[in-house]
Amino acid sequence: MNRQRGRGPRQTLGVLLLMSEVMRGAPVPPVTLAAVAAQVAVFLNFVPFLSSRYTQSLCLLPSRIIKRKEWIRLFAPLIMHADDMHLYYNMVSFIWKGRRLEPLLGPVKYALTLLSLAAASAVITVGLSNVLDEMMPGSNYSSQCAVGFSGVIFALKVLSSTYTPEDVWLMG
Repeated sequence: MNRQRGRGPRQTLGVLLLMSEVMRGAPVPPVTLAAVAAQVAVFLNFVPFLSSRYTQSLCLLPSRIIKRKEWIRLFAPLIMHADDMHLYYNMVSFIWKGRRLEPLLGPVKYALTLLSLAAASAVITVGLSNVLDEMMPGSNYSSQCAVGFSGVIFALKVLSSTYTPEDVWLMG
């Protein structure tokens, strides 16, 4: 069934675990759920121009963004994942944060926050990689490919800790 879309049964275990997480927990707010669904759809190759065969050619690669102006690389890789466990862990973390933040901010403000954080994480990655390459010749940070939603999730963790400090545990 999944083989025709490019993912074998072993590569969809993370998707099944993610669906289990969505079904058994508290309701997932609409913007969070839509973002998760979009990323799962991309992972399962339901979006042809973002299918897994394009992961390498669309990854966030700072040197290509700067030198060749491949702007699609700023946003496409944010919703692409290297494998099913990468998707699973990112989305479980994202759902946890979305369940806390989306009700506090409201769906419109939360959606705008996600878009802003996505843009900021990509731009910061490109900027930092170029600064590090200048500071440490031969480091090649701008030649490293990246995919995933981790930058946005980390930023949401900071917001979550700010808005709901009672959910922060420091020692275990």
